[in-house]
Amino acid sequence: MTTRDRTLLEGVRQEVRGLREVLDSAEDLWSARIGEVDEQHADNAVNLVHRWALRQYDLGGLWARLATLGLSSLGRREAPVRAGLEAIERAAGALAGNPAARDAFAYAGFVPGPDPVRYNASALLGPEPYGRAVRIMVTLPSEAATDPAVVRALAARGMDLARIDCAHDDPGAWARMAENVRRANPACRIVMDLAGPDPRTGPLAGGPRVVKVRPHRDAAGHVIAPAECTLTADESPVPPAIPVPGDWLARRRAGEVIELRDGRDARRELVITAAGAGKALVSLEKTAYLTTGTILRVPGEVPVPVGSLPAVEQFLRLRRDDLLLLTRDRVPAPVPPRGTARIGCTVPEVLAHVRAGDTVRLDAGRISGVVEDAGVGRIAVRITATGSGGGTLRAGNDIHLPDTPIPVRAPTATDLEHLAFAQEHADLVALSFVHGPEDVDELHAALERLMDRRLGVLVQIGTAQACERLAGILLAAMRRPVTGVLVDSGGLAVECGDERLAEAQEEILWLAGAAQLPMIWARQALGPAPPRAECVLLDEGPHVVEALDTLDGILRRMADRRGRKNALLRRLRSWQAGQPGP
Repeated sequence: MTTRDRTLLEGVRQEVRGLREVLDSAEDLWSARIGEVDEQHADNAVNLVHRWALRQYDLGGLWARLATLGLSSLGRREAPVRAGLEAIERAAGALAGNPAARDAFAYAGFVPGPDPVRYNASALLGPEPYGRAVRIMVTLPSEAATDPAVVRALAARGMDLARIDCAHDDPGAWARMAENVRRANPACRIVMDLAGPDPRTGPLAGGPRVVKVRPHRDAAGHVIAPAECTLTADESPVPPAIPVPGDWLARRRAGEVIELRDGRDARRELVITAAGAGKALVSLEKTAYLTTGTILRVPGEVPVPVGSLPAVEQFLRLRRDDLLLLTRDRVPAPVPPRGTARIGCTVPEVLAHVRAGDTVRLDAGRISGVVEDAGVGRIAVRITATGSGGGTLRAGNDIHLPDTPIPVRAPTATDLEHLAFAQEHADLVALSFVHGPEDVDELHAALERLMDRRLGVLVQIGTAQACERLAGILLAAMRRPVTGVLVDSGGLAVECGDERLAEAQEEILWLAGAAQLPMIWARQALGPAPPRAECVLLDEGPHVVEALDTLDGILRRMADRRGRKNALLRRLRSWQAGQPGP
């Protein structure tokens, strides 16, 4: 062996020895949090901290030298960090001809054994389904409360966990959903997802009470089928159904013609094509705008008015360079035809912490802006990006403030009220909009007040602040024996931006892997599979059953191809020493 080779090996030994000292310092830094974790997570908590400490440095150069020597690249996420460094140090010494190092050489910590992640995943998510290693969680639609067939269809196509979103519906509907799940598949686990502090746009003033009914036309504008709508005695119908007096409707017969003047004072005729059972189907050849109070006339009878129609949903049209005021006032905001628009915020406390220059992203990131002025009770946002042709902002759209420290903690008071329901009906509880370990501590304290040790806990990582404080959040989560991580890749994309999304996801994979915590991948479930996830979340939608069928097939075909990739171990910037730690 040449002097140059011995110098290289000694340099590797010294560098690795220095990293081992870094691990000791990290254990001291995080000792309080490590001491709080459940005993079954104790070793994994230490390994998590070691991985966190190791990734404070750019290890690309060391990785290249190790690869040249044929030694470990340190690239396995789940491998015990300290044991790996010790093995590398001994191997380098043995290659250099050091007798003591050669005698002590061993691959401690890498002896094959049971996969702790699989064990933890089974405890949290239930047994692995037959034929695939990855479980599927499905968000139940509102119809799951009233139509058991919806739940049966999902269960038959591979739903392993049913997610009930507490941001929608009410406890009565949730209880019926849970009952339908238990009947469809008793083995299917139920997840109650607490809404958390979810800032959204406030209400907008209602538009005119009108229903537009128009015929079907071809590309050249020719009518190819008449317009159709239903007259009903129901006082609160869903448009385009039109409410009319019941006694008048009961006398209607097919073939009758109803005359009217619509909201533009245009003469129109409705032809009844079918009638009976409190309804009448009508058709017309020209577009009509039917409003509340529109008078309907049938020859030989007393005219009757159209009943109360719901107000048309309004929205704000925003373009680049427009100014938008986000206010603490949650009174329905008017929709101006032009000029500065304003809209409220459902969690107004967050606005007090916004500063000029902060980024604001709205409607899942489709609209972006920068705060120009942060005044009392409102902030002024200059729109910097929208979709082509502008963006539409509606009531209930999400508001993301990735640069702003959010003062409102999760779980909220409402979330804490829902915990008792979850304890009775669910197997797991998920905490949304986690920003720091304090949020997880509060959830655990609430569960302890309920004397609950049964519920599994999922912490949702979907904010930029959660990425910055990830190590502390995971250590806090490990106070429960049964816990895991739900990665909201959609939320991360909005909060971090496309340019940082891949890095943020890699950071979560590294730390959760080091902690041996099972992961649920949310959003974009039909996209590229993450390197390691024990479950994927499929959101509700009009084609959720078909999507579930497709996802089940994909995961079965990929069951034998899932692997874990090594990385180049570049420095991960969200874990800098200056970022929030313990």
